Amino acid sequence: MPKNRQTFHDPLDELPPVTIEILKGDLLRFTQVDRDGRTNVVTFSDRLAVRRGVFDAASLKAEGLRAEA
Repeated sequence: MPKNRQTFHDPLDELPPVTIEILKGDLLRFTQVDRDGRTNVVTFSDRLAVRRGVFDAASLKAEGLRAEA
């Protein structure tokens, strides 16, 4: 398997495996094929914002994030 692709399996076998790929242009793609054979694909990018006013992922800065216990 290429270094830019990894597949995760549910240890309880309740969910189908999920493949995560790092693509050109800082794209991150999650792919899952369910038990009925339907493919679900979600793609993320730092440079693209989610439209329709839900949130703006491109405006988030790492230095503004903090962990709280």
